[in-house]
Amino acid sequence: MKIPTTISIALLAACMACSGPVEKEYFVTDVTSTPVDFGEEVIIGNPKSMSRNGDLLVIDDSKADSVFLAIDIARNKYIGQFGRKGSGPGEFGRITIISSGDDGFIISEPLDNRATAVKINPQKQTVSYEPIFQAETSFWYLEKLANGNYITSEGYVDYPELFKIISPEGKVMVLTGDRQMPDNVRRLPNVVGTAAYQFAPYLSPDRKKVLALGSGEAAGFYRLDADTVALISQFFNPAADADHNFSDKEYMGQSGKVPMGFVTAAASDDAVYILNSEFSIYDCLKDGEENIDYVTGKVIFVYDWDGKKIGELHTDRRLRHITAPDAEGRMYALTEDDCDPMVVVLEIPEIK
Repeated sequence: MKIPTTISIALLAACMACSGPVEKEYFVTDVTSTPVDFGEEVIIGNPKSMSRNGDLLVIDDSKADSVFLAIDIARNKYIGQFGRKGSGPGEFGRITIISSGDDGFIISEPLDNRATAVKINPQKQTVSYEPIFQAETSFWYLEKLANGNYITSEGYVDYPELFKIISPEGKVMVLTGDRQMPDNVRRLPNVVGTAAYQFAPYLSPDRKKVLALGSGEAAGFYRLDADTVALISQFFNPAADADHNFSDKEYMGQSGKVPMGFVTAAASDDAVYILNSEFSIYDCLKDGEENIDYVTGKVIFVYDWDGKKIGELHTDRRLRHITAPDAEGRMYALTEDDCDPMVVVLEIPEIK
């Protein structure tokens, strides 16, 4: 007996619905890094952080004559240094953190509770600065949300929440988020527990999604929700947790014998890229000298924004800082693997 076409289509649709959505296949991909030729030597001393906004790449370098190095990656051109070191007007202190802003970058100075917006004109090779705020509160990793507020996460604080949300005027609006800690640590004074369990926020380009990244294997995935952020999912692997030492209700640091695990991350609107280190601090001590391999890695774990691990990227060099892939699949990274610090580019396959 022949089944009418309309019924056939209905039955087929019903069968497809019963089967559910097709699971994405977990991928493991080898990627090769290529040094970027900027037409001149870019001398990088000690790159503390790196941020990309559009075609501009900025490196926070503690050993440079100025604080920051700017690179035009659209033209593969080194723009130069900016940000005078010092304590006077228009100068930046010894602790700074760079992140991307609306159409430029944000310089955070945690010691002064000060944030500054930076705009770079690559054609004219000019830099302009505009104060954002002198906050009424301390902050560490500062990122700007899509609603105009700012989000930060700190350690050594007297509240247990993970995030502090700050208004454009520098006022504290919300404390929120689960700072993932073992129960025995939660029973300690907040300033002790938060010293041991610190997280850094990483935002999607649309600034509506936030990754909270901790060392070991701890991460939380959040989305913007009115004036706060709402948890999507989170995970904490006790087996990868550092062996923290607490004495007389004080944080005494860690032994350094547990692998670092997650060291840094970058995010696109579709995925999160987490650089993982298999080394511990103890592994990287030799003859009393310390190398930096414990804060570098050759494996990048890829997650979707629901917090599901969907794949791995295996690189040919140990990387220290990474950016999320752009529309052409280009990921920029800093490496010091058997070389002076340099910028490399990796071609990342499209995640389908």
